Amino acid sequence: MPHSFASAQSLSELDLGVQCSEQLLVLALRQLPALEWLCLRLASPHALSETFFQGFVAARSNAGSPCEKAALPRLPLCANLIELEVHYKRWLRDPERKGLIPVFSDIVSSRQPEGCTLSLGIGWPVQYWFVQRPVGSICDVADDNDISAIGVSSPYGIIPLETRFSVTEIPFKEAEYLVARHRLSIGCLSTLHNLVELRVGDKQDILPTAPPPSLPLFRTLRVFTAENIHPAFLAGQTFHKLERGRIFLHGEGPNLSHAKVTQLPVCTRLDVDDLTLLATFQIPWVSELGVFFDHPEFGMIWEEHITVNANLSGLTLLHVYGWHQQADLIQALRCLPALKSLIVVSGSDLDADFFGAFVPMLPNETAALMESHNEGRGFTVLCPMLKSLLIEECDLTQRLELIPVFKQVVTLRAVSGSPLERFTFFDYELGRKTELVGGHGIFVMETIVLDGDAEPFSLDI
Repeated sequence: MPHSFASAQSLSELDLGVQCSEQLLVLALRQLPALEWLCLRLASPHALSETFFQGFVAARSNAGSPCEKAALPRLPLCANLIELEVHYKRWLRDPERKGLIPVFSDIVSSRQPEGCTLSLGIGWPVQYWFVQRPVGSICDVADDNDISAIGVSSPYGIIPLETRFSVTEIPFKEAEYLVARHRLSIGCLSTLHNLVELRVGDKQDILPTAPPPSLPLFRTLRVFTAENIHPAFLAGQTFHKLERGRIFLHGEGPNLSHAKVTQLPVCTRLDVDDLTLLATFQIPWVSELGVFFDHPEFGMIWEEHITVNANLSGLTLLHVYGWHQQADLIQALRCLPALKSLIVVSGSDLDADFFGAFVPMLPNETAALMESHNEGRGFTVLCPMLKSLLIEECDLTQRLELIPVFKQVVTLRAVSGSPLERFTFFDYELGRKTELVGGHGIFVMETIVLDGDAEPFSLDI
């Protein structure tokens, strides 16, 4: 056999569609040391085993992966390989195909930093999926509006498979994670029974407008983010296991006069950019909320819909990135007795009335009497459990007239028994933040330069 391949020592490309035994194929590939591009055309994943593909895994510690793996003590097949294509006429169903994708990822991981791309071509016309090394989160896939990706769990993290093609069908039914930047049909979504995380890009109409309630994702999703979604996709649905969600609409929000309620029975962390959409969510218990409060009918929506459908009594974090008038913020805060962290964007628009609402008050007495009050009993305090107040997009040097109010907030909340641990103003344009620190009668302002990679707050979804 070695003599048969003597003339192929310099072969750099090989497209192989002939079926043969794994042992024979391994022997043949070992006679091709210069091979840089290899294409294997196979009927199904039955054709070649995991053991065969493990022969391409290079010796390494895999220190860059979430978990290290012991070095392999041998030279891999096709050590100079730059690109490996594996074409399957069809993919298989669970559970027989679960072992191949981790091995494909091992090949890619083991050959870095030199690099080797591995693509899976499925069906006809061929749809290409590029296997990547494991990541800690599906959010770590390429940030490109033309790339969609699925993810499969492994002991070393989530293995992404990326494609630039329009996703008319996802052949990998074992996919647990999906980053969708191409339109998904109901037929495509109905085949995915294991999805726990779905992240939709900012293009319009990626998801169908009115899906049936029988879609598997409504029963399996734990994380859902959609940057540009039609409200009809959500109307009347129940997300049985959804724990975290970020949902931004395109176009107008739902009409509350005849809107269908969306059930989120176990959701604890939610970020929405439309007040009317929030009003249609029935949430038994939410602890962290990001919301855009800008609506001329805020008072009515808050009182008649949001406080009815959502249990906010246990809300501990509120991120506000827009409002119609600051009185709306104060109205909402009065309904949040457990709030511990408040982050407000566009703080330069807030005035003394807003910040003054955080100053503790004694019934029928002036604020001056509070300074001599030692036990902190009998005070009326907005958000009595508040520990962190962060104001973003605000240059404090332009708001010096508010310093007396800030001092009252810091010192008197300490006296009243509701001290702030953080009272901070962020100015990302100037790259600095100002901490207001104080206690019983003490008030200090400290300006700190922000790290170069500092970014505005966002809920971790």
